[in-house]
Amino acid sequence: MQAKIVKIDKNTVTLKNRSGKFIDIKKSKLKFDYTLGDTIDIDKNGDEYYYTPHHDTDKITSMDDFYEEDAKGTKSLNGINGLLSFFIVTSILGLVIGTINTISTDYNFSRLNGHFYNFYTAEALLITENFIFFAVTIYQIVNLVSIITKKKAAISRQIFILSIRLLWAIIATIFIANLTSDIDSVSSRQIWFNYLPEAIGATVASILWIIYFATSKRVRNTLTY
Repeated sequence: MQAKIVKIDKNTVTLKNRSGKFIDIKKSKLKFDYTLGDTIDIDKNGDEYYYTPHHDTDKITSMDDFYEEDAKGTKSLNGINGLLSFFIVTSILGLVIGTINTISTDYNFSRLNGHFYNFYTAEALLITENFIFFAVTIYQIVNLVSIITKKKAAISRQIFILSIRLLWAIIATIFIANLTSDIDSVSSRQIWFNYLPEAIGATVASILWIIYFATSKRVRNTLTY
């Protein structure tokens, strides 16, 4: 298997193979002289990997040059463009709009045309929802900075954040379904009319973005530091 050196740190060297996978190895494993852009051969004997120079090395001078080159001379997906930039913009807008709505909206469902017999359960649900929203918001802001600065750890963090949102949308929907079973149909329909579109939107968006961050070549090629 062949791989190209795409990054050199103090103690490690990052390789990228033909399938787009990144491999971090210790410098001590490379028993020869090398520079950024060198192509090397990777051979395995048992559990040991051996790294040797590849004779057809194609030197490059920068990461930008590397991402513009591939086996067929086509440009690889890289950089904060496309869906990745769309995610950043929509996330920022969503955080701003969500914060304004959370602060300005009265979430006390017991004041809607009817009563909750499970009043304290409803209050606990809504307080928990607000707490989760602000906790996730803070974590999302931190991770957006990591995405913009192209940190590799941002991928797993973003999948975790989206998973929390997905899980909470499902749990909240189940709770509200149980609560509305105690009140008249008019109030129940009003509550579902206010909540259901938001729950469906959060569920669908979370699933789609989880798939994107788990499978996107642009994400893997861009968030590498």
